[in-house]
Amino acid sequence: MATIAKKPTAVTATTPEKSNVIIKNVELRWAKLSTPVAPFGTEQWELQIVGDKSREKEFAQYGKIKPTTDGRISINLKKKAKKADGTPAEPVRLVDNNKNPIENRSVIGNGSIGNVMIFIRPYEMMGKSGVSIMLVAVQVTKLIEYKATNGVDFDTVDETETSKEVMDSPF
Repeated sequence: MATIAKKPTAVTATTPEKSNVIIKNVELRWAKLSTPVAPFGTEQWELQIVGDKSREKEFAQYGKIKPTTDGRISINLKKKAKKADGTPAEPVRLVDNNKNPIENRSVIGNGSIGNVMIFIRPYEMMGKSGVSIMLVAVQVTKLIEYKATNGVDFDTVDETETSKEVMDSPF
């Protein structure tokens, strides 16, 4: 079960105050913490956390639960790369098990284990209320290093060996 940093109460849209929460001992996947990505036009840092189905009630407080192919559950966490006023936001804090900064932010591979800090803030906007969740920090307790290639790559090819084929148009 997660350790809640401030209060041991469930996080809901009616939670009256902002708070940081630490979700402990989760698998880290698809860490995009070195350079913001913009899958839907808004630059953001992203991370997927994975846990056993026994943590479903806990995870449901922090995001939309998705099943994984190995029978567990996951949620996606994010932090916008720009503040509401357009200025750059601080990147997600990234530390090792001794709280030392991890300088190479692209080294976290799928299957790494860690603790994740999120910031929770209730909101009301245009008659609707809810809870905003923002990824704040990641502590990597067991690192599985990401390597850009899996050993498979193209061979170099001499220009004289390349051939050009011209296909007839089917139209």
